[in-house]
Amino acid sequence: MPPKRKSSNKSPKGKTPTVVDGLSTDEMSKEQLEEHIVRLREELDREREERNYFQLERDKIHTFWEITKRQLEEKKCELRNRERELEEGEAPPSGNKGL
Repeated sequence: MPPKRKSSNKSPKGKTPTVVDGLSTDEMSKEQLEEHIVRLREELDREREERNYFQLERDKIHTFWEITKRQLEEKKCELRNRERELEEGEAPPSGNKGL
């Protein structure tokens, strides 16, 4: 397999300007850029909150799964024990012939 080519951040035709609200960042005033930065930070905060929420939900589901899995194993063990007790109770006692 041929070696992978290293990618560069430069496009062959030069850097394209970022466009916000129909204006490139070069055409925006300082105040417009500051407002845009504030909006981006607010969006970042919302995204982080949402990510944290989903991580908590994932952890809750995982914990619920583990607890339920452990309970299932316990119930299976109880069922095996009861079945064994029933089998032992139905079988004739060994060694007590004629009593």
